[in-house]
Amino acid sequence: MKIGMENRRSIKRVLVDLSCAITMNNGVKIPGIAKNLSAKGMFFESNYPLNKGTEVTVNFNILLNGELKAIEATSQIEHQATKVSLGEYGIGVHFLEMDEESLGFLEKYIDGCPSLH
Repeated sequence: MKIGMENRRSIKRVLVDLSCAITMNNGVKIPGIAKNLSAKGMFFESNYPLNKGTEVTVNFNILLNGELKAIEATSQIEHQATKVSLGEYGIGVHFLEMDEESLGFLEKYIDGCPSLH
């Protein structure tokens, strides 16, 4: 399911601390820690800088009502890496596409969390 870019900032974002993996088009996997999440994207920290506009696959797990769900989303780097601490970069991604079941699960998870703003 395609995920639109309209009204991205008005979408509810929540604070998280989730392990995630970013897979580059060449198959290289980059570990990260998601710090905030919405149904349209996430901000994560990683030891590796990534360039704006790069298309990647993002994988992470969320727990809702005792059920662990693996989420995979085709994504694009929207915010170029900025250094947040020694050796750590902050990177924003926009989800371009994910399956309908995962999107529904993600939206329910986010609805159950306090809003970031």
